[in-house]
Amino acid sequence: MSMTVSVRIEGKKAKATSGQIKHDTREGKQPGYVDDEKSKLNSVLIDPMAEKDLKHLCEERRIDAGAKRKMRSDAAVSQIGIITFGTEAQKTIENLTPEEQDRLFKNAAKTAANHCENEITGLVVHRDESAIHAHFQMPAICKDGQPQSKKGIDFSVLQDRVSTSFAHLNIERGTKKADRIERGEPESAHIHRSVKQLHEDLPKEIKAAQKRLDKVFESKLDTGIKPTRVQVVQKRKRIGHDETKGYDVYEASKVDEILKDAAAKTSRAAVTEAELNNSVNHAERLKRMNTKTNLELKGTSQKLAVVIKTLALGSPEDIKDLRQQAIKSVQPVKQQSKGMER
Repeated sequence: MSMTVSVRIEGKKAKATSGQIKHDTREGKQPGYVDDEKSKLNSVLIDPMAEKDLKHLCEERRIDAGAKRKMRSDAAVSQIGIITFGTEAQKTIENLTPEEQDRLFKNAAKTAANHCENEITGLVVHRDESAIHAHFQMPAICKDGQPQSKKGIDFSVLQDRVSTSFAHLNIERGTKKADRIERGEPESAHIHRSVKQLHEDLPKEIKAAQKRLDKVFESKLDTGIKPTRVQVVQKRKRIGHDETKGYDVYEASKVDEILKDAAAKTSRAAVTEAELNNSVNHAERLKRMNTKTNLELKGTSQKLAVVIKTLALGSPEDIKDLRQQAIKSVQPVKQQSKGMER
């Protein structure tokens, strides 16, 4: 996502809009990430409209559309947008003249406003932060009198359209959010954060990433292959006195062989585990069948013992009753056989 451009838009209430205007125009105390000495390089292409004027414009648009009720006091009065770039695209934009940068930002902001069926009421380019970007402002109520929040914004199409302003520089839209989620990116990677949040979070994230990288470099692989020790420059000093750090590096082809072997063993282990599970299940079925058979044999043995005892010790009447019971038990079987023959 290096040679990319991105645009984000969110609604803001009157108080938040006022704060955004002060940030955009550098009025009052600014965050620590703003370089005051470079603030003179910023471009105010369209003076942002004051929050009270925005609210008045929104009311007018609602009335023209036939609205009968006034706006809620806590309703959004503005839609605030920001245009940013990937790391490589930043370098490309910074190599342009300020006049050309301003022209491109203006075209991109107008494209975004047209997509939202709205208009630009403020546009400022910032060159006094870590990366060049632009803030733009629109009323919270669109030209047709409908709130932007209710109309919604197709952000995927918005990215496509805004990126056309920079296509001649080989700058394109970033990867679609749905695609990024599908390929397993963490939620934090595709949730939009404010500029202030980014300035606070990015140093921490970079530090954490560096720790993970150091851990990978410093980890010892029990692979049977011998690593090569290399020295990586950590800090440049005068020639021959650079600050370096040693890392163990493994030949890629040998590591690939080990990974393939490990994958094959894992696959074989999975097959063996499946076969073992099948054997266990089969054994359990046999056990259940054996238990059932034993119960049936026990019942048959008990019945047989009764028959033998009756034949040996019973009276003629007892033997006659036993014979009749035997005939009755056989008759249903005979009837069932005849029915099958028919």
